[in-house]
Amino acid sequence: MMTMLVVGIVLATVGYGGWKWMEWVGQSEQPENPDQVRQALLRLQADDATLPTLSVTYHDLHGFHGGLILTVHGDGRIEQQAVRTQVGTLKAQVQKSDLRRLVDLLVDLAAWQQRVPSAMPIPDESRAHLKIVLEGQHSLIWERYNDLASGKRIIQVRELLKQIAWQHPS
Repeated sequence: MMTMLVVGIVLATVGYGGWKWMEWVGQSEQPENPDQVRQALLRLQADDATLPTLSVTYHDLHGFHGGLILTVHGDGRIEQQAVRTQVGTLKAQVQKSDLRRLVDLLVDLAAWQQRVPSAMPIPDESRAHLKIVLEGQHSLIWERYNDLASGKRIIQVRELLKQIAWQHPS
């Protein structure tokens, strides 16, 4: 009986993570268009007019391991969901200057480009995803969670998102 309970809990947890990921990926009606995202980010660097259409989401939530989903919107809103991971207290709003820093980093890193070759996940692999939405276009890239430090791309965006979204002790 106890074994069945544990198996049920594990399946529910893994299923929840997979469901949340599928829900998150499926939020866009249009297919990915990384080149359009690049062009939109370059326009945004020159002119703030489309800033309200921006959203940047870091997602490493795994049904078994837990993780974080952190989204910063161009209008200053912040969304966060965390399971079994330490997170900061959200600020009321992200400052426009911080949003500009985020846009500059995305451009510097060419964050719309998937650089890790496509591959089937290996057992127990966890991936971190970065989704950029701007002007109705979106791009979605990923790196293996264990390779974030060596990849030096998604981790930089994650750390900046945390810095601009979370309150820091004075």
